[in-house]
Amino acid sequence: MRQRLTSTDVSIEELLSGKYVFTIPAYQRDYTWTREEAVQLVDDLAAVIEDVERDGAQTPYFLGTVLVVETPGRIETAGAPELVEVVGGQQGLITLAILFSVIRDLATSEAEARKIDRMVSRGEGGRHHLRLRAADEEYFSSAIQMQGSTRRGQAVELIGDSIARRNIEDVRRAMRSKLQREFSVAARRELALFLCGHVRVLIVSSNDFDYAYQIFLTINDRGKRLSVEDIFRGEILGPLDREQRRRYEAIIDEIEKYRQEAEPTRTKGKTFFSHLAAIDGWPRRGIIEGLKKAVERRGGPRRFVTEVFAPMAESYLLIRGGGGAVVPAPSTQRWLMALRWLELHGD
Repeated sequence: MRQRLTSTDVSIEELLSGKYVFTIPAYQRDYTWTREEAVQLVDDLAAVIEDVERDGAQTPYFLGTVLVVETPGRIETAGAPELVEVVGGQQGLITLAILFSVIRDLATSEAEARKIDRMVSRGEGGRHHLRLRAADEEYFSSAIQMQGSTRRGQAVELIGDSIARRNIEDVRRAMRSKLQREFSVAARRELALFLCGHVRVLIVSSNDFDYAYQIFLTINDRGKRLSVEDIFRGEILGPLDREQRRRYEAIIDEIEKYRQEAEPTRTKGKTFFSHLAAIDGWPRRGIIEGLKKAVERRGGPRRFVTEVFAPMAESYLLIRGGGGAVVPAPSTQRWLMALRWLELHGD
């Protein structure tokens, strides 16, 4: 597949027009914005609006870059939104969704609320432009995206110990308080119009995940970077329970060795992941793309973990003398045989 990259400078209104449905994949970090950052964003926007009114400034306000990868196997349908996976820019997208939702729920008329709600949802069916990770999607929909939801706080048990949910609730509270106390009805309306028409982002789209990920590392010189290990842990380890995570931690750490360049006189060293790549037919380059395709072939992360990763990890611990490993069931004997051969001859 030839790597393709496109970039488009769009307004927020165009970004959230319904052309895209942005999905936050499991490997992404938590939503980490705080109330201070949220309030600062509103202050910055208010200051720019004042500059425009005072000086007639026409330079758009640039919010940042949204980096997405196209969904593989996607079938183009006239009028249907394009489902894309967010590689970079999730913090801004989530914050925008909260801000528009708060402005919508502070609107004084139903007509105005419906108009602003178009920046959150698409069409009569209420399909949201942004879908969070599976663990937080239902919460975000009911606590933020549904019309009227930001008028009230969420129960502590619904937020739980999720870092993302705590931060989302803090940002919601901060934005609602500020817009209620410091903005008139007219000022809130003006803020919504300014956001839609005068604030712009650069949306960068690729058809290749590994290429998009390289771009993310290049342009994301602020904040925390995702590592391949983060991606693997999110995509694959999500279905594991606490004991399995602890048991396989040393195996997960070997992914870094798999990625290291080989010395000129020898091939890459033997690791769990070089064995997994060989057995499952992954390309020697592009481990993440290979992993994602392997997960898709198995029908999703949970089945991949159950049918491939966990039995193979147990077999790997057994042949490496992991101590206390449970002897695999007959259905996993092929992993043992393949791993033993690769341990002997896989270099």
